[in-house]
Amino acid sequence: MPEPISAWTVTVLFSLAIGALGLLLRRKTQSWSHPAVVMALFWCLMTLAPILGVPELVASPTAMAFIFAAMLAFGLPAFFMDWRPAAAVVAARRGSAATPFSGSEPIYLFFVLQGLTLVFMALNLQLQGYSLSLVITDPLMVSCKYLAARYNGSLDANIFSRAGTVLNYIGAPIGGLIVASRRGWALSLPVLILSFLPSLLSALLYADKGGVFLTAALFYGAVIVARTAAGNTALITKKTIGTCILVMLVLAPVIAVAMLNRVNTECAGTDRTVTVFSNIGAVAGGGAVAGGTDTFKDALSKTLPEPPAPSDGVIKRGRSYAFGHLFAFSDWFDHEIGAIQTKTYTDPQFRTWGFWTFMGVGKFISPEYYSSLPIGSFGEYFQRGNIRGTNIYTMFRGLIYDFSIVGAIGAMFAGGWLASLLYRRMLTIEKAAFAQAFYVFFWGFVYTSYMVSLLIWPSVYAAAMGFFLVLVALHTSSDKKMSELFARMRGTPRHS
Repeated sequence: MPEPISAWTVTVLFSLAIGALGLLLRRKTQSWSHPAVVMALFWCLMTLAPILGVPELVASPTAMAFIFAAMLAFGLPAFFMDWRPAAAVVAARRGSAATPFSGSEPIYLFFVLQGLTLVFMALNLQLQGYSLSLVITDPLMVSCKYLAARYNGSLDANIFSRAGTVLNYIGAPIGGLIVASRRGWALSLPVLILSFLPSLLSALLYADKGGVFLTAALFYGAVIVARTAAGNTALITKKTIGTCILVMLVLAPVIAVAMLNRVNTECAGTDRTVTVFSNIGAVAGGGAVAGGTDTFKDALSKTLPEPPAPSDGVIKRGRSYAFGHLFAFSDWFDHEIGAIQTKTYTDPQFRTWGFWTFMGVGKFISPEYYSSLPIGSFGEYFQRGNIRGTNIYTMFRGLIYDFSIVGAIGAMFAGGWLASLLYRRMLTIEKAAFAQAFYVFFWGFVYTSYMVSLLIWPSVYAAAMGFFLVLVALHTSSDKKMSELFARMRGTPRHS
C-alpha cells in the first residue's frame, strides 16, 4: 500500500489551493485588485511562508482546511456576479489623465494632516514626560520606557496621542492617492517620505512596529483606488514595484532596530541608542545582546507569562513575529475541535456575537468583559521550536468566538458579498466615495487579519470616517471645477 500523505504535505496543498482560488477569482472578475483576489493571495502567502519558513513545525491540517473554507466563502459571491459590464466601464476610463485626485487639493490637505500628526506626536511625548533633547539624542531609550509604560498602564491617554494616530491613518492614504495620480518623482518622493515618516517615528519612539505595516497597507489600497479611477485595476505596476523596493529599503532596517531594542528590556543607563546599534552585528545571526537582562519580566508578567529570553536575538524574534500566527492558530483550533494541542486555553463561556471582531465598538457595549481581557487580547503564548512566545492567533480565533466555526464561514461569505458589491460600485462609478474608503481600509483589514481584526481599534472607525469625508470633499471640489470648465467652454457666465 502507498504511504499516506504526510500532514505537512496536506498543509502545503491547502495553501496552494488558496492561491489557486485567487487565480480563479482573478479570471472570473477580470481584476487582480478584487477584494477576494487580494484576500486569497495574501492568505496563500501567510500560510505558505510559515510552512516553508519553519519546516520543523507542522501546522494543523484541520486548521488549514478551515482557512481554505473561509477564503472560499469570502470569494464565492464574486463567482455569482457578472463582472463584464464593470470591466468595460473601467476600460473606457483607461488612459484618462484627469481624476478626482490629480488636482492640488489633495496635496495641500496631505501636508496639513501629516504636519499636524508630527506636531501631535511631539506634544504627546512632552505630556508623557520625555524631553525633546532625549528624543533627539537617545530615541531608543524613549521607546524602551514608552513600551514599559504601555504594558504597566502608566501612559497618559491624551487627546494628542489619539488624534495623531487618526490623522496619520487619514493622511497616509491621501499620500497614496497623490503618488498614484502623478508621473515622475519630483512630488511623489517627498509625499512618499512624509506618508511613512509618522509611522516610522512611531516604531522608533513608541515601539509600535505594527503601525508601519498598517500604514503601508492603507497607502497601497489608496494607490489602487487612484489607479482604478484612471481605468487600471492592476495590482502591481513598474512604478509600484519601484515604490515598494524603496519603502522596504527604509522599513526593513527601522523594524529590525525596533525589534532589537526589545531584546534587552532594562531601560537603565544612558546612550541606549548607541548600545543597540553596537549590538546589531552580534544579534544578526541570533546571538546574544551584551548586557541582556530579565529585570523587565515582572512588568510583563500579566500579559507575557512566557516571555522570550533576552538572548533570543532579532532573527528568532523576527521568525516568531512573521510566522508564529499559523502555528499558534493551529494549536488553538485543535483545542477548539477537541484534538490534541500543546497548551491549555481560556475561552469565553458564551457566544460573543461580534465582540471580538468589532471590539472597537464592543468595548463600549460590554466594558466589564473588555476590562477582563489581558493586554494583547490573548494571554496564552504559543512556544515551540524556534517560535518564541507568540500570542498572535489570527482574526479567525475571535471570529469563531463570535459566531462558531460554521458561523465564521457564514460571516466570511457575508463579508465577501459586501466587498464584491462595493468593489463593483468602485469600478463603475469614478467618484464612489464610500466604496473607495471601504476599499482602502479593506487593505488594512487584510493586513491585520493574520493577527486580529482591524476593527478592534476605535481609531480605525474614526480614520475611516475621516477619509470618507475627505473623498466626498475631493469629489465635490472636482465636480465644481468641471462645471466651471464646461461653463467657460460654452461661454456661459459663472454664477456665484
